Amino acid sequence: MLDFHPVANIFPLMTGAEYDALVSDIAEHGLIEPVWLHPDGRIIDGRNRYRACCDLGLVPEYRTWAGDGSLVAFAVSLNLHRRHMTSSQLAVVALDILPMLEAEARERQKGGQGGVLLSQKIDEANGKAAEQAAVMMGTNRQYVSDAKRIAQDAPDLLEDIRAGEI
Repeated sequence: MLDFHPVANIFPLMTGAEYDALVSDIAEHGLIEPVWLHPDGRIIDGRNRYRACCDLGLVPEYRTWAGDGSLVAFAVSLNLHRRHMTSSQLAVVALDILPMLEAEARERQKGGQGGVLLSQKIDEANGKAAEQAAVMMGTNRQYVSDAKRIAQDAPDLLEDIRAGEI
């Protein structure tokens, strides 16, 4: 069983009928998109596909991220347009990626690896992590601020928003 890298947890796992439909699709058509691995062997994208393959007794196909640019931006770009999420859910995910973006920025400041490979829209966000997170997720900074306030004042409510129940 492979471990999941923290960036794999940016988006919620599929459950119930949505997950069952993925398992059925892979059973019928095979795995179309490979599971992405970090160079250290942990899964960075494809947890649901990986789980479905394991449930079906199939060996998934893997690709390894080259390590160029922002891992957070890479994971978001792979998932954002194929997931069906509300604006509120996107704001919660933007809140979740803030510490990751800040950590990448600290690494760049130290001269470490992890240079930024973000879109021009993100560059225009003046380098602020909250702005970057909001732009990256296709939501606005106010939604991210609201999500942060909810996380502080009513964390249970935030989990309901994350799950798409509110």
